[in-house]
Amino acid sequence: MEQGQVIGLHEPNTQSDERVFEPVIGNIREDWDRVRPYIQSLLDDCSNLSFRVEDVYAEVVAEHAVYWKAPEGFVVSTTEVDRFTGRKTFLVWIACAYKKGDRNMLKYYPFFQSVAKQLGMEALEVRTPHEAIQPILLGAGWELDTVVYRLEV
Repeated sequence: MEQGQVIGLHEPNTQSDERVFEPVIGNIREDWDRVRPYIQSLLDDCSNLSFRVEDVYAEVVAEHAVYWKAPEGFVVSTTEVDRFTGRKTFLVWIACAYKKGDRNMLKYYPFFQSVAKQLGMEALEVRTPHEAIQPILLGAGWELDTVVYRLEV
């Protein structure tokens, strides 16, 4: 997929006459000054994450991850491959909204589900340590797959 490619664009809504844009693949170099603080905030909030802000930039530039942007925020996705079955999963590695509480994940997950299907992937996956998201996702038809417990040694 090419940078800046519009994956989908809905026709104007006849009730509001507003055009609703779907995420596009962005240029992280151009947007880095804007997105970096949001990624840093995510890392500050989730001390269990092992990567650094610069790792996100490096993964996108190296084309190991994809930076998607929308007016409300951005997503960085990767592909996970099951080493036993070869099945691919579209992983929403990072999801940041510029304004919290608008449930943008629910707004955009059908778009990302469609992209994953077009790319031959089996599933769409989101990981988070925040339990508050569970009832929202389960209520939208997602399934709880795995809970990981960790004990430092």
